[in-house]
Amino acid sequence: MGKVLEIGISENKSNRMVNVNNVEAIKGKGLVGERHF
Repeated sequence: MGKVLEIGISENKSNRMVNVNNVEAIKGKGLVGERHF
């Protein structure tokens, strides 16, 4: 079984990734606040 060690999101391609403690995931859309959302 895998383990999540870090969650990193970025609002757009030119921004750096920011580690977060939690994030909302929407089925079929992705992570809220992430550039691909």
